[in-house]
Amino acid sequence: MTSLPIATLQGMPAHVLMWGLGILFCGWVAVILHRLVVGRINTDGLLRDEHDEFSPARVQLLVSTLAVLGIYAAKASKFTHGDAIPDLDNTLLGIFGASHGIHLSAKSFGRYFAATDLSRPAGHKGGSHGKHGNR
Repeated sequence: MTSLPIATLQGMPAHVLMWGLGILFCGWVAVILHRLVVGRINTDGLLRDEHDEFSPARVQLLVSTLAVLGIYAAKASKFTHGDAIPDLDNTLLGIFGASHGIHLSAKSFGRYFAATDLSRPAGHKGGSHGKHGNR
C-alpha cells in the first residue's frame, strides 16, 4: 500500500491554516467530551444488544475500534512526510475487520436463535395455560 499524496501548502498561510484546523479539531473534541460527561450524548445502550442485555461483542468492537484509532493516531502524529498520510497496516485492517466480523456474527446468531426460540419444547404454541388461561 502506498502513501496517499495530499496538497502541500507553502509559507505563512499554510501555518495559519494548520493551526486553525488544529484549534477547530481540539474544540470539536472538547465539546464532544463535555457532552459525554454531562450526559447530553446518550450512551445508555452502547454496550447492550437489542434485547437490552450486556453484549460482549459490542465491548470488543468498541475496544478494538478505539485501539486501532489510537495506534493510527500515534503513528500519524510521528509522521514527518508533509505530502502524504501514513499507511494503515494490514494487521490493523485485519484486527478491525475481524472485530466487525465477530460483532456481526454474534448479532446474526442472536437474531437467528431469537427467531427460532430453541428454548421452547416441540409442539408448544405458547399463549394461555389450559382452556381458560391462568386464574
